[in-house]
Amino acid sequence: MTEPHVGRLQDARKTDGLHLSPRHREKLAALLREHLPGVEVWAYGSRVNGRSHDGSDLDLVLRGPGLQAVPLEQLGDFTDAVRESTLPFLVEARDWTRLPARFHAEVERSYVVLQHGAADARPAADEWPSVTLGDCAVINDATYSPKEAWPFIHYLDTGNVTDNRIAAIRRLVPGTDTIPSRARRKVQPGDVVYSTVRPDQRHFGLLKDPPDNLLVSTAFAVIRGKAGVAHTDFLYWFLAQRHVVEHLHTIAEHSVSAYPSIRPDDLARLEVRLPPLPEQRRIAHVLGTLDDKIALNRRLNATLEDMARALFKSWFVDFDPVHAKAALKRHAPSHHSPRPLSPAVPELVEGSKGEGESARQGRSPQSSRWGVVRRGYPRHALTAARTLRRNRTDAEGLLWHYLCNKQLDGYRFRRQQPIGPYIVDFACLSRKVLIELDSGQRAEQTSRDEKRDAFLRARGYRVLRFWNTEVFENCFGVLQRVWETVAGDPPPQLPAPEDLAAATPPHPSTGSGAGGSDETGTATWTVERARAYLDGMDPEVAALFPDGLEKSPLGLVPKGWAVSTIGEEVEVVGGGTPDTKNPSFWNGPIHWATPKDLSPLKSPVLLKTDRKITEDGLAKVSSGLLPKRTLLLSSRAPIGYLAITNIPVAVNQGFIAMKCRKRLSSIYTWLWTKMNLDIILGNANGSTFPEISKKNFRPLPIILPSKPVRLSFDKQAEAFFECIVNNEQESFSSTVLRDILLPKLLSGDLLVRDV
Repeated sequence: MTEPHVGRLQDARKTDGLHLSPRHREKLAALLREHLPGVEVWAYGSRVNGRSHDGSDLDLVLRGPGLQAVPLEQLGDFTDAVRESTLPFLVEARDWTRLPARFHAEVERSYVVLQHGAADARPAADEWPSVTLGDCAVINDATYSPKEAWPFIHYLDTGNVTDNRIAAIRRLVPGTDTIPSRARRKVQPGDVVYSTVRPDQRHFGLLKDPPDNLLVSTAFAVIRGKAGVAHTDFLYWFLAQRHVVEHLHTIAEHSVSAYPSIRPDDLARLEVRLPPLPEQRRIAHVLGTLDDKIALNRRLNATLEDMARALFKSWFVDFDPVHAKAALKRHAPSHHSPRPLSPAVPELVEGSKGEGESARQGRSPQSSRWGVVRRGYPRHALTAARTLRRNRTDAEGLLWHYLCNKQLDGYRFRRQQPIGPYIVDFACLSRKVLIELDSGQRAEQTSRDEKRDAFLRARGYRVLRFWNTEVFENCFGVLQRVWETVAGDPPPQLPAPEDLAAATPPHPSTGSGAGGSDETGTATWTVERARAYLDGMDPEVAALFPDGLEKSPLGLVPKGWAVSTIGEEVEVVGGGTPDTKNPSFWNGPIHWATPKDLSPLKSPVLLKTDRKITEDGLAKVSSGLLPKRTLLLSSRAPIGYLAITNIPVAVNQGFIAMKCRKRLSSIYTWLWTKMNLDIILGNANGSTFPEISKKNFRPLPIILPSKPVRLSFDKQAEAFFECIVNNEQESFSSTVLRDILLPKLLSGDLLVRDV
């Protein structure tokens, strides 16, 4: 079974979520081969889009050879065979030709190919007709008018999408926010948006799963394939070809506008060789699958990099393990005695698993420093909450990975928590903070969400809402916002209404249970917070950290740690450029890097360079051939590009290269450099553009942790970095394969069946 064809810009859902065991997969495949030979079979619906469970129905569409109707007798035989089989779920099979066109578009947004059809008679590539894009597509067919008075608008500008990757979509409220005058183009799911300004910057993409009320800039052309003529995904890949982009940019450079731009008519006149629709879909599916893999690896690497950076900041910038140990050492636990339960609090039906189990076994419910906490919920709410927990979305799973077990600074969160008549995604009851995740498909729920939020806020809860895409693309930014909210001002002390069966402990005073002193920086560390933090660490790792700070030239640092300079801990070298007029220096086997090689990197790994030099050229570079795991920092125009080399490489004079052969690893040095870019920029000089020289860079101070702590960090961070390297290598291979296949498939030199 193949990977599903899913949205590539707005949806980061898993592509293997059919919830079929291997045994059931094989049984289904056997039934398809026996009763529907030669028929292409797609799965769609809840088992593909991530909203299913093991007992969900399996929805299928059947596409006969040449997209002809499947005989009703054959369809009936298959249906009877499935019904008589041992498959523990219902299978609904529908004939593609008997479904309305709008349903075709819905299925094509997300499907899995369960069985490929027989190779139907397809016209040879040299028989594909040439048509203009205007003949096979609709361009800019709908414009928004302020008279429509949408309650909110999502807006996409040209600079926020590049090569099918959306960086950000703004949510604006008319009357509150300024609506850009260019926010006029309406779009539909599956449309192509193609920037008409500077085409060579490749600001285009497919809107597979756009949020509600999305408008795009009038600097975009919105393109949609005509039904029954052209598949929009196929047209996207046609427009993404390098020679098409270069052709359009040539037209743009000869335009009379203030900046290079094209007109929609220029797009409409493009010549397209149009294969039959089934072949268009196959081509788009092959290329889209590779593109999905590249996008997924990019998101994974961003998360891994955030995890490494968060660990570095916690240990070596905030000194969290040291503050936690100091808090436990300097202050005894709180002596507040538990308060008796108010008779008004209902008896516990069932709260969290631990509380319910305690009640059933006759033990007292969970205690806290504020007293015993009991919660009672209606049984129908508990049943609904359990169902939601079992069927959580991928975004909920990712966020819960970081919220569970008091990982967020010791704060306890619950998931799918009943509150009054509602069930919220996540709740920190002690701080009265609620988190809701939205999929971006909630137009009909806007008023209900507002009513729900008003109900919760009236009871003193603070409600945070995030898009699923925010969790996938900026998970640590979401966590930072959550932390700022729960760690901020105390929740308002409003009287609990009678219809909320939840007792919330009072907010602890700042001084009670706090460890350390203002001077040592541990004043904000309560004993509870310290215990929660250290409980999340490996005891052997926690034992490596000291339990206090001491004075140093850099201020207070952990006891026993040293202060050094970056020049003493790594070997700092520069580079050079061989004579570009001497051909004997160039086009050899040796990688030679410039800052330009680092600018497009999405992960901090250098796998290749645009230019290569010979052995004679290498002799002209003063630093010679740098080994793998050298850290490169661009030193000018601009300062701040960073990458760890995964290949031996020579560099030009635009770098500070750090060979990490002494006490600091390349990963530690990379993260230290990222954290201290402002200091590095502050030591730059230059009349034309800022440049950080090796002379000014070497004396920069750096804290040197104890060797056991460094080794422990390197062990954990190395695991993150190895995953980043593997993902980047896989993405590189997928990119090369996609870029090779793209022109060959679209020209007909290669057919999908031959791939």
